[in-house]
Amino acid sequence: MCGSPPYIAPEVISCSKSSQAKAKGSGYAANMVDIWSCGVVLFVLLVGNTPWDQPTTESWEFDEYIKTNGRSSDELWQKLPASVLSLLRGMMNVDASKRFNFEHIKRHPWYTRKNPLLTADGRMHDPLGLATQMLESLYIDFEQKPRTTLSQDSMQIDTRFSFTQPETPVMDMQFDWERPPRALNASQPTETTPTTTSLNFQLPSPTSSSYGDSSLADEPSMSQFSSNRTVPLRLTQHARQFQDILPNYSLTRFFSHLPVPQLLSLLSEALHAMNIPIPPLAQMQTGNQSHAGWIKVKAMDSRRCGLTGDIVLDGYETDERELVEVRFVKVKGDPLEWRRFFKRVVVACQAGVYVPCA
Repeated sequence: MCGSPPYIAPEVISCSKSSQAKAKGSGYAANMVDIWSCGVVLFVLLVGNTPWDQPTTESWEFDEYIKTNGRSSDELWQKLPASVLSLLRGMMNVDASKRFNFEHIKRHPWYTRKNPLLTADGRMHDPLGLATQMLESLYIDFEQKPRTTLSQDSMQIDTRFSFTQPETPVMDMQFDWERPPRALNASQPTETTPTTTSLNFQLPSPTSSSYGDSSLADEPSMSQFSSNRTVPLRLTQHARQFQDILPNYSLTRFFSHLPVPQLLSLLSEALHAMNIPIPPLAQMQTGNQSHAGWIKVKAMDSRRCGLTGDIVLDGYETDERELVEVRFVKVKGDPLEWRRFFKRVVVACQAGVYVPCA
């Protein structure tokens, strides 16, 4: 069965169970299944979470959604205005024969409404302003209390459904926006693979700046840890397009001033507090010779779905100091849940997060 449980249509699960029972079913319409999944994606974009962990009666959220004809009392649904609720109910109609098709969607008032973020010809009205606002929203507040659990049973991976989400090796991270590329300064060799010998991601050349460590002044991920919720002026003053401020790769990374053994110990304590199994410290340092440290993560997210990935440590040298770059590389799972996992670990390890002085 393809897809992650929170996003797949209920008829996909029904057909999967029929196949397992070797019963002849009526199958499902692929285009209607895609409409359902698009509805879930729209819901996630609007409220920041999936509406349920799986579209079966085993999920109380989905069970209530069915019993109330899409008028759930769940607080996530309560956040949405009536205009978009009718669109979501149409896209996620349990009866596939009554589900909205693309023509219904394109005629819906919420879809055809005037969007203040777009120009008349469908382009972004203020791409730099939007990129700045989106980057500011990634701010991580170190004043919040660290959450000690990822889920109630983080070690137990949900096996109720077999779903096929591709597991790309970390060596292919440069081709996946969710896999943050290494931040390389001018003095460091680029990281290459047999299939990507000419492709690398490099920070802009450092210049003098009051930002602190000049070689990190143009690194967007650093703004997540600034003392206030503003994007540094240095990052915006020379921007000409959206991606100059907000790049097209994940920002689940931080830099640390701690020695690798001490940093690995700090990360281990944070993961252990979340009930996530971790290997011995010596194995983290010697498990992969091409990196300074490597921790494999296998857990269950808040929706009881599998979440796997890697925490990769590499040395990063600047003119001012030697740092360690820590990248959180998602292999499988919901990207929003991976982002939440990253934030929890960062808050728990804030003593090891390098924050340049403004």
